Amino acid sequence: MRYLKLISILFIFIFLNNNSYSKPVPPGAGDGEVAANILFLVDSSASMQTWIGDQGLGATPKAVYDSQGRILINQNGRNAVGLLRYTAAGERDETFMPMRLTPSESCDETNDTFTTSRRSMRRNAGLNFVRDFRGNAGDHLFFTINRERRDRNVVYGFTEDGTDCRIGIRISLNRASISDIDFKVINDTPYLFIAGPWRRGGHFSTCNLSGTPTCITQEFRGNVTLRRMGRLSVNNEGTMVYVTNQADGDLYGYNLDVTSGTPLTSLTAARRCSNTDSPDLSPGENDIIHATTVAVSPDDSNIVYIGSKINHAIQKLELTDTTCTVVASIGAGSNSVLTNTANAGELSADDVRFSRVWGLHVDQYNNRILTATSRGYVDEFNEDDFTVASRDTAWLQQMGGPRIRRWDGVKQAINAIVNDTTLTTGAHFGFGHWNAGESGKHKKSTMGGLHCHTKTNCTYYDGWKGATITEGGQTKTLNHPNGTSDLCNSDSCINVGISSRGASQIMGVLEPLGLAWGTDSNAFAQLASKYFNDPNAGGQVFDPNSKCQLNYVIVIGDGAMMNSGFTHRHFRKPNTLVTQKGNAGQVISALRAQGVKTLMVAYGGGIRPGAMDLFDAFAEAGSCATAGSDECEPTIVADTPEELKSELTSKIRQIIADKLAFTAPSITATIQEGGALYQAQFAYEQFGEWKGTLLRKKIDGEGNVEHKTSKPNPYNNWSAAVEIKGQSKATDVEDSRKIWTAMPGATYYNNWDNFNVSNTSAITNLFDILGYTVQDYHHSNSTCTSVGVDGNKDDITGLINYMKGVDYFDYDGDCNVTEVRNHTMGDIYHSQLIEVGAPDANLDFSNSNEEAYHRSINNYAGFMTKHANRKNIIYAGSNSGCLHAINAETGQEEWCFIPPFVGALIPQIVNRSYDGNVDSITIVMEEDSDGTKTEKEVKVAVGGTNPIFGVDGSPVVHDMFIEGYTSSGVEEGKKWRTILFLPYGRGGAGFSVLDITHPVIEDSKGPIHMFSIFNDQINKKILIADHEGNIREEVYNSSFASVLQSEEGIQALDNYTTARKADEDADDTGETTTEQDLIAGCKGDSDYDDGDFKDVGTAACYRGKTFHFANIILDIDENKTIPAGVLSAKILEGGVSKALGISSAKMVDGLLQVTFADEKIVNAYVTTKKDAAGNDLPDSAQDYANANTDQIAISTACKGATGIAPEYDYTQLGETWSTPRIVRIPDVTETGAVKSGGINTDKYVAIMGGGMSKNDSCAGSAVFLVDLSMEDRDSPGTIFGAEVNGGPINIVDTSPAGITIGAGTTATPNGSDISNAIPAAPLVITPDTAFGIPWRGAMVYINDLEGKITKINLTDSTENNAEMFSQTTLFTLNSTIDNARYSYFAMDAGIGVSKGQFMLFGSTGNFADLGGREENMDNILYGVVDPDYPNFKHLNTQIIPKGSDNQFVTKALIGADKANSIDNASVCKNVTGSTDFANCIDNKNAWVIKLGKDSSDNMYLPKTFRKASASPTLFKGQVYFPIYQPPPNDTPCEQGSAFICVSDDECGYNNSAKLKLNTPADVENPSNNACAFVRKGVLSELVIFADKLFANVAGPTGDEDTLFSILSVPGEIMQNKGGWRDSSF
Repeated sequence: MRYLKLISILFIFIFLNNNSYSKPVPPGAGDGEVAANILFLVDSSASMQTWIGDQGLGATPKAVYDSQGRILINQNGRNAVGLLRYTAAGERDETFMPMRLTPSESCDETNDTFTTSRRSMRRNAGLNFVRDFRGNAGDHLFFTINRERRDRNVVYGFTEDGTDCRIGIRISLNRASISDIDFKVINDTPYLFIAGPWRRGGHFSTCNLSGTPTCITQEFRGNVTLRRMGRLSVNNEGTMVYVTNQADGDLYGYNLDVTSGTPLTSLTAARRCSNTDSPDLSPGENDIIHATTVAVSPDDSNIVYIGSKINHAIQKLELTDTTCTVVASIGAGSNSVLTNTANAGELSADDVRFSRVWGLHVDQYNNRILTATSRGYVDEFNEDDFTVASRDTAWLQQMGGPRIRRWDGVKQAINAIVNDTTLTTGAHFGFGHWNAGESGKHKKSTMGGLHCHTKTNCTYYDGWKGATITEGGQTKTLNHPNGTSDLCNSDSCINVGISSRGASQIMGVLEPLGLAWGTDSNAFAQLASKYFNDPNAGGQVFDPNSKCQLNYVIVIGDGAMMNSGFTHRHFRKPNTLVTQKGNAGQVISALRAQGVKTLMVAYGGGIRPGAMDLFDAFAEAGSCATAGSDECEPTIVADTPEELKSELTSKIRQIIADKLAFTAPSITATIQEGGALYQAQFAYEQFGEWKGTLLRKKIDGEGNVEHKTSKPNPYNNWSAAVEIKGQSKATDVEDSRKIWTAMPGATYYNNWDNFNVSNTSAITNLFDILGYTVQDYHHSNSTCTSVGVDGNKDDITGLINYMKGVDYFDYDGDCNVTEVRNHTMGDIYHSQLIEVGAPDANLDFSNSNEEAYHRSINNYAGFMTKHANRKNIIYAGSNSGCLHAINAETGQEEWCFIPPFVGALIPQIVNRSYDGNVDSITIVMEEDSDGTKTEKEVKVAVGGTNPIFGVDGSPVVHDMFIEGYTSSGVEEGKKWRTILFLPYGRGGAGFSVLDITHPVIEDSKGPIHMFSIFNDQINKKILIADHEGNIREEVYNSSFASVLQSEEGIQALDNYTTARKADEDADDTGETTTEQDLIAGCKGDSDYDDGDFKDVGTAACYRGKTFHFANIILDIDENKTIPAGVLSAKILEGGVSKALGISSAKMVDGLLQVTFADEKIVNAYVTTKKDAAGNDLPDSAQDYANANTDQIAISTACKGATGIAPEYDYTQLGETWSTPRIVRIPDVTETGAVKSGGINTDKYVAIMGGGMSKNDSCAGSAVFLVDLSMEDRDSPGTIFGAEVNGGPINIVDTSPAGITIGAGTTATPNGSDISNAIPAAPLVITPDTAFGIPWRGAMVYINDLEGKITKINLTDSTENNAEMFSQTTLFTLNSTIDNARYSYFAMDAGIGVSKGQFMLFGSTGNFADLGGREENMDNILYGVVDPDYPNFKHLNTQIIPKGSDNQFVTKALIGADKANSIDNASVCKNVTGSTDFANCIDNKNAWVIKLGKDSSDNMYLPKTFRKASASPTLFKGQVYFPIYQPPPNDTPCEQGSAFICVSDDECGYNNSAKLKLNTPADVENPSNNACAFVRKGVLSELVIFADKLFANVAGPTGDEDTLFSILSVPGEIMQNKGGWRDSSF
């Protein structure tokens, strides 16, 4: 097996269009390196506390009627408030306390002895109400399931009021969980039926409840229906149970005999209703929907109702043993987040909107049907009207729906934006807030909210105040973007200056930010105008003369504004026009004329027409000079947080995309010793899939390349894009491409071509996994009117065909959407190529520690012989969503694998706004009257799509001796297999593992999907797909809440809102505050005799040490102290976020109770110390009435708070940029000790950095050991060592301000303020890659984003008291945001010939901002010695325990803080500018070269802003560093320059001159530290072949121009046994 190293260009500027997953525009033409400046200015007025949604439900699995016709509703979500009750009129029943907890004591009757310990019960499923239980009149119960991790196998039966647990039933099968339950009385005997997944099959229990519960539990290994079941329902006679299968969408009926010892007599279906792909829901049609839920009619067992989360509809079926007939259907058939609003009986069946129907209940007492959806809505229908004739009158009412405060919705939306690396890579963000008031004091204070709301003389910006820090005992001030605006208080502030790091800082100030009174438009106008014109602030990033820089202010508001100067309709009298005072509109217009546009967002719904007039006027003034012109931007209207997120993302991307359009290739190249070079390129497309290609080129022994790929050619060169286009046909019958995925309901076995329209329902189900819906692109009003039909059914099939190469989105504008498009291969961007042929791993070993020895004693030679003729296949990931398997000989595609969790993202390519709205230039020939023909450019309106990141990570391959699967299923016993590990890269936080032992599909053999893992950070779920694509979910905690979201804060805010509304009803000027003044002044719990403030408080202000939070749920028993480090708190002071200690915390009555050392305040109404009558407030309120809310936020920690089992705690997995390394390491006991047994007991693991998610503090900063041994195929993809490490191996995130753990703070003055992550690949040393290794396993070196180099012991060595998983910080790079020393790229390593020392080589630079020009940028190249190599040694006076130890974080922080620093001259020699061996590092442990400074540490002038553009390469004693230098400040829109810096490995001195490359006169190259100029563009990693360096340069357009090669610098050969970063040995 050949592992071919590749060159990978990584581009950074962003392409922004209408998709949150669209990828950034590649640089190379200059413009791509100039980031857009975007300043968010968010309305922080008191009205932002208004609720969106009236009732507030999370996802609702089920709703049922109780004995009085009231409605019980359970919920499934971390932010849900538990099981609720609604009145028959559809209103929340406040007399019923939400059920948040399991019982405090055991239930009255149980089938097994177990305790409940009052665990959280936020995640319910299954709900059945039972009247007159056991025939006892008035004894009513309801049964429900708790889906929390430690309770998922338990059913509870409560009394009707929810106060007493009468019945408790536990299914004792290990790892069993319960999906659904049903209750039936059969022959006067009450039975409860329970079913769900268990191992690779399922279980079914029949429980007799006539006395103490007794259950018969049946085990069904391998049964897919039970494993993937949705809901169940038993018929009225108890003779059949119906089960929905989420995998295939069919309804199964199984015979049931409750009198038998095996009640479920067979899992051969007696009845089966098969669903229809894209069902027609019209009356008279018999298309059955994809069944998710089921309910048997209580009146007729042959009438069955089903609901669909895929088709978003419900149906009534009439069944016989052989037929399934649709009686009637209700539902629009497409996903909708809109509400159903109409009078009862007046909503057409086709207009009923559902969003994923999960629950159905048919009530036998009042002929009603209830549906429950994932959106949180419950709809009620009249069962009698569920007929073809009456279905349009069946709908009665809707209740529930999501409920969130506007302010919290803003936080959610902005959090999603700043955590989208495809946005933050190409735009620099800043953040500020505004309301009314200059003083930051109470509403009626001098220059307070009331004054500034009604007057025009308030000041909101008065310069920039830098941040003050202390370093080495000295205080210094850091300038913009550090610090805040000088006037920074609760009324207004620019909290985060615009910069490349702005996105990572926004949530730190937004999370705890509070609200104040008033909305003065002068506030945002002044903030924006003065900031961008301040030479000490925004003026530093805003270049009014730039032709390629975009500058935007995004103003988010929720209602009426004052002081605009505009004429508008009166807020309360829309027929009257009024003109406001002020000139805010003129200020915004003048700013637009300077080059800064303002976008207006009207958010939250319910905005009055007069207020919308102001939004529209500001939108026009901020975007265009002439009303109605093409440049005018309309107001962005977003009624919900989801719409706010979608609209903001869409607008940001679309605007930036409008200015960038060029062709820039991305090059990856792989050198094959057999004489071929593979070069991947792509052409950037502005509004479509980027056009990728993979070229095979002949290369001779001297490194000369033959570039011709068009056929015929004598070199066997080819273009895979041409070959794949030839394989693509318009229909499945003709198409020869094999595109497959692992998904329930459509097996890939035996054909490997299941991603096609015949499996539409299964693919739609796949899309639904992450909650994405295909937009209605072609419809009756679209450009191609002959093509589209309303609804998205045609678009789903069109999208599937698009993946096979069809031009469904009409790229060429001819409205033929069934033809093959001109280019069908997506771009290979960051994914490295790998060629795999016959097995040829090493069998030569020198000791028994080597994997070669393990191969030799397990007959690897036989595996080599068996597969000696295996074809060579090139594997490459493309952003079309495919892992391409390309025949190395022909260039044709053998197959394309779409990873299941990448497939779930594919709907995001659809952008209906591109339909006919993309301008394309076509060249046509025109003939004059005299016959002269001339070329003419013609603009054609065409369609388009969003380019996305799909399979963007680099696959690695390893031969392993493990258990696995065949196309027939599980294959018992260990065998040699060729395993491919595929990280998704920028395509998402996940990976897939394939068995490619049989890479060519023939004789019913082919590739096998082993498993896939995905961290769904939006929905807080870990998703695990097994070999067949069946998916299990592990829901986790990851939450934050401000004190405004505490129960005390909510009570105060609701009190204030009620009082304010009463005052506004009396006087809309805002000057009347009678009711508000009556509740002014702060109260605490002790002020109320009948309860706590959160329950009975009447004031608008709460003061106290203790706060309760409903939206942070921890998997910790009630009243048990929560360990320090599980929670953290921050407080916003002076606009800056600071750590705040927590004295104690615990779960109490289902709420998180947090106690601080001192009293804190939530004050919804800041006022004077006088009441409305002018009298003094009571003493208890004197000191608090005019106090602002303490701006505090609580958040869960990254470890110990997730609530899921450690072996699946992938919550710290970010986008998988880090390329894994696969090795064998010693197995361990539960305590982490190495097991005995030798090399045959070792485990295969993939070692991988946590990836990239730089704005999510809980993702990225970890090292994952993915267990590939497949010894427990019921639980594939677990994290090796998870029990002793508490999940992955955590790498601490340091901070110069220290880290607060509980009430204490660990000081780390040498820490970094960079939010940590590990995008780089690990460097792994094993006995197979180096000589003289005395241990078994692997030694890992990993460099993280904040500049720590960590050494991790994964060996059986006990030298120096080493243990498995021991870690230590070897060196730090002294990285800060200020010096911009980000470590994105992997290190290289080698043993020096002269000194024999093991050295690590690396470089720094902000890869996410290659064009960045930070004032104090100080990037470096370095070489670091590990003097203890090859052994591990605890350094820095700390023995760091394993991750599950409660001292781990503290000791790891102290160790990192004490580690050697690259800037410490006593341990590291600065060799900047040195070209002389005499300056070798001697006895020091490192050398460093400053890229922006001279040897005296002075900045080069003019500044060069150099940074690394790829990983270094070590060859023959020389280290080659790819370097990028942005264009000069006076030409920022031009191309930057690519350099190679060459350093001696042991001494670090500069050998760049030996490459003999000339630098043009217009390119700065400091003479005393010159590097070798390559050409304009961005240089990739270098590959060595025949003593030549090969690399690629982004920027040139021809494939020959992009490939760069030059003879390497002569040097001595390094001694090692293989590539340090080789995964295939």
